[in-house]
Amino acid sequence: MEDRKPRGVMVLFCDCKDPSKEAEFNKWYNETHIPDVLSTGAFHTATRWENTNPQPGEQKFLVIYETDMDPVEAAAKMRPHVKEWRDKGRMSPLLTNAKSILFSRITKEESRRVGIRPPVPRPESRTSP
Repeated sequence: MEDRKPRGVMVLFCDCKDPSKEAEFNKWYNETHIPDVLSTGAFHTATRWENTNPQPGEQKFLVIYETDMDPVEAAAKMRPHVKEWRDKGRMSPLLTNAKSILFSRITKEESRRVGIRPPVPRPESRTSP
């Protein structure tokens, strides 16, 4: 397994507008949308997840897009393509409640810069005889 550590991620939560069409939605997401997003060069990996017990107000699907770029720059690089995909009919009308959040990986160097200290190892527990 490759020990790749992306510089950032875009986490996207979303739903399928019509639960009876989830198979169609998943096919579009896996076979059209993810390849479109990855083709921009902004993100190199996408992993989809399904909420196993969605509560009211929670989205059912999660996608984690990984990038080696600054995640804000990666999202900006991808943004112009969304209009193009809409114009070409490559966006599914089943996609709804989409919300994305960008995260940057905190490196050891960054941790030192912002004053985060590494965890202190706990002493092994000892029992008395």
